[in-house]
Amino acid sequence: PIARISGSAGSSAIPITGGWRIEHGETLTLSCATSTDNDQITACSWSVDGNPYGQQTTASFNWSDIGTHDVGLIVLDPSGNSQSTSVTILVTDSTVPSLDAPLLNVFTDQAVEGEVSSFFVTASDGYDANTDLRFHWDLDSLVDSDNNGNALDDPDYIGSRVDIVFDSVGTNTVIVTVFDASNNSDSYTFSVIVSEAEVAETDYGIFAVILFLGVVTVSIAMIGYRRWQGTIALKLLTDRGLPESEARAHISTVKQTQRLPLFAKAVQIAGLESGGDVVSQQEQEIARKEAELQSIYGSANELEATPQAQFAPRMQMSQASSQAANEAAALFFDDEPVNAPKQTVANDFDELLEPQTKTSTQPSAAGIELPAPIPSSSVDPPAEMEEPVAEQPSADVNLLRGACSSCGLEFQVPMPIDVKEAIVICPSCSSEQLFQR
Repeated sequence: PIARISGSAGSSAIPITGGWRIEHGETLTLSCATSTDNDQITACSWSVDGNPYGQQTTASFNWSDIGTHDVGLIVLDPSGNSQSTSVTILVTDSTVPSLDAPLLNVFTDQAVEGEVSSFFVTASDGYDANTDLRFHWDLDSLVDSDNNGNALDDPDYIGSRVDIVFDSVGTNTVIVTVFDASNNSDSYTFSVIVSEAEVAETDYGIFAVILFLGVVTVSIAMIGYRRWQGTIALKLLTDRGLPESEARAHISTVKQTQRLPLFAKAVQIAGLESGGDVVSQQEQEIARKEAELQSIYGSANELEATPQAQFAPRMQMSQASSQAANEAAALFFDDEPVNAPKQTVANDFDELLEPQTKTSTQPSAAGIELPAPIPSSSVDPPAEMEEPVAEQPSADVNLLRGACSSCGLEFQVPMPIDVKEAIVICPSCSSEQLFQR
């Protein structure tokens, strides 16, 4: 047999290639009566989208949703021979959406070049929901930018609410088109007159005044900040013991010798950023005098005894050095300088063996001479040896113990109680030493 599908004469379906197009909700009736066989057709079996739909000569179909469906037919003859065929049914929506006229009537017809103009529109459709509708805004009716064959529905802007910026001065034509899911459409054309944007003239006078006020404000703020930090810097220096006059002079010196930042902090203005200490002129003078005395008489911290000091060679002082020391001592004690006696240096080993003559223990401006041990006479020892008794100094003399700052020799010096300090000669190296109570 030969299977054929035909539509009924009363159907509203529109024939298309390979089938029919039908509106949603309408009924399509198909028949197998045009099928042929050299004997006869005994049965017609229908299917929709692969599902059996019954065995009859005619079959009716109805769909509420749009889409494409496949209708199949199988015909049989008495001998059991069969043949199949199928057609395509396109279910469409021909309902045209409609733009809401009240919103179209309030579209603005004036705009300014380069500025934003807002437009809003809605539409309704008998089949599609509002969310299924699409809105195109075409600003150039001479160009088909989407190449769909229609130059009036290009999507230059998309959506029911748009903000359009017109770049061309004069009359601009705008076409708004609404589409539903089946591409049914409705459109509206309107014109907008675009005027040239006004160029605002710059008031340089106001700009200059604002700039001047800004500079003055910044200057006042900077001066106030500098004074505030300067006051703090002055307090930092006075708290360290500097008089206010010296502190101000120190700050002035720091400003002249250092490149301070625009908003310098107090420690930078005071010169304390590097962690150094600042001393007053009085402290500097005291330190200078102490350094001068130490350079002449040596440091008091150099009193460490040296066991071999008695074997160190004696230092011979020149006559000029002795005279200079006497003059310095005379100035220190407000006394007349005394010429130092010329000293004769003997051999160290011989001097240790030879007894020294007893010298006066009275202090002089040139120093105090050490008492020498009294030589003992050669006498026969008595039968019974008596324990020697150490010689006691007089009540008005004290023994001061010290160490030579040059050779380290430790020795004692008798000093009257009314004498606070004196310069003595080291018995080992003959260097002058300052003894103080």
